[in-house]
Amino acid sequence: AVVRRTALALGLILSVLTTPMAFAQAALDEILAVPGIDGVLVGPSDLSITLSNGAHVDAMHPDVDRALDHVAARCKAHGKAACTFAPSGDRARDLIRRGYDLLAIGTDIMQLRAGCKAGIEAARRP
Repeated sequence: AVVRRTALALGLILSVLTTPMAFAQAALDEILAVPGIDGVLVGPSDLSITLSNGAHVDAMHPDVDRALDHVAARCKAHGKAACTFAPSGDRARDLIRRGYDLLAIGTDIMQLRAGCKAGIEAARRP
């Protein structure tokens, strides 16, 4: 939502598609070739569920990393934005190095929790 509001404020519109990864993996090049699609958003946790046939949720699993690398490479080949979620700044930096253009770093709850924790720790210092 923030990216969209920023894009609109700048007079830009960004059209990013999120699809079920089982479908998207099979048709990624076709999806990226659609005029008007500016990029794809991959949810690493959802991707891990798909890749493990529901056996686990592990956004950091090596199979997820391989699939994320594939998506980033295909997006780059089509001149489209590769977008995803990162649970931390360190993971975001890693994903940027892997070719991701747009990242949501943590969820609102994660950010709120981290901010509250930092405030409480600061208040408890002697």
